[in-house]
Amino acid sequence: KYGLIIISASEAEAPLDFKDGCTAELFIECHGLKNMDLLSQSDPMCVVGMRAHWGGMFQEVGRTEAVTDNLNPKFTQTISVDYTEAKPIELQFTIYDIDNTKSDVKDQDFLGVMEVMLLELTS
Repeated sequence: KYGLIIISASEAEAPLDFKDGCTAELFIECHGLKNMDLLSQSDPMCVVGMRAHWGGMFQEVGRTEAVTDNLNPKFTQTISVDYTEAKPIELQFTIYDIDNTKSDVKDQDFLGVMEVMLLELTS
């Protein structure tokens, strides 16, 4: 195994039109990622997906910036997710090594993935 994905969350102000729920602001960092590049270090980026019901597909809700030549990135771009405690939400954090910003993320080198229930981060 290579690397560690660390997620922390804090409650943020929910949008005015989201009266019955909360907003979580997600902070993402990684440690010890595998180096996928030959002449430099990996350029990691995190894609965050959300699944609101079991058996459904993860839908992308945000991306961090790509951090150049760094195997221990602490991403500055946070991701906001609206939720209610009555509706369980599963999050997926997928880390890619971005070598070509013009290519689809699925064409980039895969570095790792983590799935967690949002309530585990906010409680």
